Amino acid sequence: MSARGETGNLGVELLLVGLVLPLIVVQLGLGAFAGQRASLAAQQLAREAVRFAATGRYNQNVEQLLKAQIATELGVAPSEVAVTVASTAAPNTVSANARVAGATETAVMRVQK
Repeated sequence: MSARGETGNLGVELLLVGLVLPLIVVQLGLGAFAGQRASLAAQQLAREAVRFAATGRYNQNVEQLLKAQIATELGVAPSEVAVTVASTAAPNTVSANARVAGATETAVMRVQK
């Protein structure tokens, strides 16, 4: 091949490897981070709900406020945020199960007297 033909190929390779490939890698990294963010939000929601329940202050208003806060912070629809609080089989303990954008987390705490 001539030197001129190699120069054209080098430009195409630099464009692909230098610009397009890093953009793809960054996009994949951001996608993975979004899943981790939902998992952390579900964990936060479960912990907050179980704290309110353990102190006897959990009610429908608290639940709605917690769900709205998480939905706003993540920018997801309120229907993608759910939390349930229940007594556990162990004495004097409550648990909260939270789901945020497909990620589910559970928190358990002793009832505070």
